[in-house]
Amino acid sequence: MSPLRLREISREVRNMKPSEMESLVRQTTQIKTELTQGVRKSYKEVINVCWGDAHQGGIKPLTFVRQVLAACIYPQLDSSDKMPDDVKRRARALLAVCEGRSVGKEDSIGHIVN
Repeated sequence: MSPLRLREISREVRNMKPSEMESLVRQTTQIKTELTQGVRKSYKEVINVCWGDAHQGGIKPLTFVRQVLAACIYPQLDSSDKMPDDVKRRARALLAVCEGRSVGKEDSIGHIVN
């Protein structure tokens, strides 16, 4: 198999531009490198939040909400000592207003009941 020549590659492929995400990642990497090399900037740190990691950007995790959701989906967690009491109380309160005390109750033919 012979190597591919540039003229054999479609013009659309040759003219492809990097995505905005790739450009942001490249620029972030460049800035981080400059900072480690001592280049003076108006900031001392770059936080890359473009990959959907809000926690890296300083946003507090939604631990309480996640724990309540977990306790509603898996009610056996109510008897676990690993769940905080406020989480258990909130999950119990939410399940108390759900038909069948379940977030996923099905009727006799398998349809989820609201």
